Amino acid sequence: VAHFNTESKTNRRIVNNNKSNNNNNNNHIINLHDDQEEALLMSLFCDTAIMVEQELQNDALVPPAYGTSPLFLAAKRNAPLSTLTILLQTRKRTRWIAPSTGGEPYWDCQTLDEYSSPLEVLLRNRVFKYMNPNLIRNNPVLIQKMRQVATQRLSRRRNGSSWNHAPSSTLSLSSSDSKTPKSPNNLRQPDSPCSTNVLSSNFMEELECVEFWEKCIELLVGHCPLLEVGDDPSHIPYGIVHAVTCCKVPNPSLVQVAVLLFPEQAWQRDEQGMIPLHHVLCNNHKYATTALLNILLTGEGSSQRNFQSTALIPFPNHGPTPLAFALKRGLPMDTVIEKLLEADSDVTLHSIDPSTQLY
Repeated sequence: VAHFNTESKTNRRIVNNNKSNNNNNNNHIINLHDDQEEALLMSLFCDTAIMVEQELQNDALVPPAYGTSPLFLAAKRNAPLSTLTILLQTRKRTRWIAPSTGGEPYWDCQTLDEYSSPLEVLLRNRVFKYMNPNLIRNNPVLIQKMRQVATQRLSRRRNGSSWNHAPSSTLSLSSSDSKTPKSPNNLRQPDSPCSTNVLSSNFMEELECVEFWEKCIELLVGHCPLLEVGDDPSHIPYGIVHAVTCCKVPNPSLVQVAVLLFPEQAWQRDEQGMIPLHHVLCNNHKYATTALLNILLTGEGSSQRNFQSTALIPFPNHGPTPLAFALKRGLPMDTVIEKLLEADSDVTLHSIDPSTQLY
């Protein structure tokens, strides 16, 4: 299913037969493009596989295989968004097609690793190609569009409304000509202060960036916590930075992109009362912790400043400061403790740890 090629003669015959049957039964013509054909075939295969599985005895059900699941294989080949969406929609009906998304938090998934995470394998060797931070950092129109895409998809899923398999991006190619992009001047811009700007000459790179970002959000959408947003209408209530830092297999490059898009979330508490920095220390991933701390304490080129002040935000319920927590947990002195000391070395002695009452 994941490696299905709609260009082969056999597979094309299946599509044509399906079209013919639809025409004979419903007396209408279906015009499908490549992505739509793949989505149709994916739905057909998923429905058939689940129907057969339901007819089997309990002892013959297909067990979930994290590293070879259809969703993992589809993410590995950077399948279209429509394919990922269809595979994810089967999670309510069966476990083996999409047993995990890769967005599961570190406290909720014991078996997931870098060899079985769909999100990680999607990002592997692609994140800088499709989501170059240098392209995003100085492009306010692209930042606004990526924020808008994430907010729309999260809002729709949270509200339980139905949505199309096609990307919601307004930076998309014409459905009537999937090979030739529209002129940037003819594209409808997002309703924002930047909407009067004309897209740069890097239009195709920006388009690929938005589409790839939308795939990442699709895999993360079920794992974004609600945030305390306060009175600022520009802040969204979905913790995207929290979700990417909480992944069982976190990807520093994705965290960097998320911080560029939602820098305000570095200070916002989630439903557990924690900020992203708290989750990084709790997870203490053996490969990514140092890189994640560097991103969250510096902002990595974000428009906002003073990210180091997050090192003074205590854990919930009058808990310790991040530095005191790291010392209690015995986190590595030469990496974690050093980063935290660099972040708040000038102000720590003016603050009292509420759990120890020590400066």
